[in-house]
Amino acid sequence: MYELLIFDVDGLLLDTERVWYETWNHVAERRQIPELQNIFLQMIGSNRQAETILLNNLLKDTELVKDIFDEVGSLGLNRIENDLQVKDGVIEILEYANQNNLKVGVATSTNKKNTLKRLKKVDIIHYFDYIICGDEVTHMKPHPEIYDTVISKFDIDKTKSIILEDSSIGVEAAHRSGVDCIMVEDLVVPTEVEIDRTVLVCKNLHEALDYIKKENRK
Repeated sequence: MYELLIFDVDGLLLDTERVWYETWNHVAERRQIPELQNIFLQMIGSNRQAETILLNNLLKDTELVKDIFDEVGSLGLNRIENDLQVKDGVIEILEYANQNNLKVGVATSTNKKNTLKRLKKVDIIHYFDYIICGDEVTHMKPHPEIYDTVISKFDIDKTKSIILEDSSIGVEAAHRSGVDCIMVEDLVVPTEVEIDRTVLVCKNLHEALDYIKKENRK
């Protein structure tokens, strides 16, 4: 039986990855830099340092990379602030956890300030017992530190915990932590690697909830 559910945020709880994907492609088209088309798919679940290295290696121009990040950041954040939505099935799975006295944690690579602001904006922050963000850990995903920290906070055995992710980097972090993981598809199409590392790959959180309910009835 699962006693602890741990959620990523972007692309899983909140429909932000789509916004960033469209923004990156818009900037690529506007600047006529075809190398940037679909580049965001390689960034999902990553962090700014890794993203900067990726773009510097691709474009060989640190000033251009900085300008691009500034433009994408300004456009993307403006869209998120004005059109932030929860993903399909979010309320249902959080309500299930609440009604069944399950512990619920958040483990996201996004910084604390933006994470809290967005969870408050869509009015779901009250569902979470513990929230840890990328600027509160030493090692980012795919290192398992962020997930291990959540589990140690509750003193719940890893066999009674499950992680919900939408990125290959997040799935790898869960795998390295030794915790069951469900991958909910967003922009990233799962490969055989993700399928092998998860207990379920599904289309939405409704399907994830069905799996958790089934396991908790055993």
